[in-house]
Amino acid sequence: MKRATLGMILILLGTLLLLNIFEILTLPSWEQFWSYWPIVLFVIGIFFLVQGDTSFISFFLILLGAIYSLRLFEIYPFTLHEVIWPSVLISAGISFVLSGSLSSTRRRRHGFSSDTPSEPGKKAQRNPRNTDVVDESVVLSGKEFAVFSDNFRGGELSVMLGGMEVDLRHVKLTESATLFLRCTLGGLEVYLPPDIQVRVSGSEILGGADTHLRPESAEMTGPVLTIDYQVTLGGIEIIQ
Repeated sequence: MKRATLGMILILLGTLLLLNIFEILTLPSWEQFWSYWPIVLFVIGIFFLVQGDTSFISFFLILLGAIYSLRLFEIYPFTLHEVIWPSVLISAGISFVLSGSLSSTRRRRHGFSSDTPSEPGKKAQRNPRNTDVVDESVVLSGKEFAVFSDNFRGGELSVMLGGMEVDLRHVKLTESATLFLRCTLGGLEVYLPPDIQVRVSGSEILGGADTHLRPESAEMTGPVLTIDYQVTLGGIEIIQ
């Protein structure tokens, strides 16, 4: 759906540029266009939201675009540094509230209790990674993928102003490994295999980390996956 919508936008943009070249339609100059950048931010945020993206970046773009439009139309004068941090806090709060509500609804829809994770989304399955060490990052964007490995050795996942969903249910451990999670102003979901031992520790600064791990049994022995996380103004969800 996102690719189709983006494709339609590109087709429309290209058509408008051709009409302007052939002098059939007169478009505003680049200087005039960029003077309306707050409206562009607002429209991009709405586009993300309509596509079902309830991450921080969607609400931040909408809020910043709407607030700065007040200055653009001379309704209220202020500088960017006066509104940036309130916008960040409000956007992060809205994202947490809606993400938590959607996560709970999704678990109930699939018949899971509040302590039991839901099935990973199908998006991650469409983007497989065959690697023993995962090293992925996103900035101002989103990413979903699944990892396949018979000798998983950990790695690092990093999110800044974006979102990431990672399915690790298909990895196997031959020895203990460490996975580092870093999340700033964004959201990160990690799905783990049900038959491995997991140890989780980390730090939170104006953010949160939710863990949904299966109870360990006496039969569970062998390598341990250690997860070390740091989250700042964001959210991490670890699901087994």
